[in-house]
Amino acid sequence: MTGEEMERAIEFLLQSQANSEARIARLEAAQEETNRQLQQGNHQLQQNNQQIGDLVSVQQRAQQQLDQVISIVAELVEGQRSTRDDIDALVKIVGGIIEGRDGGTGRDG
Repeated sequence: MTGEEMERAIEFLLQSQANSEARIARLEAAQEETNRQLQQGNHQLQQNNQQIGDLVSVQQRAQQQLDQVISIVAELVEGQRSTRDDIDALVKIVGGIIEGRDGGTGRDG
């Protein structure tokens, strides 16, 4: 191998090494960016999980309040039913009394 061929071979090797180092530097930069994005993603995921936990707590409290309202409405319905039954019974009693009076006086109506 001549000196000129040796020089070209060395130059080729040095250029190849420089190209490899440049590619490695780009890959390292890309890896750093990927790591940064993953960290941001993890942070966002943690925030989302916290918000979901908060929403679940709010939903549970809302469900408890709704259950209480349903219970109160059921009690009101039962009370209304009982009141209606009492009024119906009272109407029958009053109707019987009125009929008894009418019947006792000889009136037909």
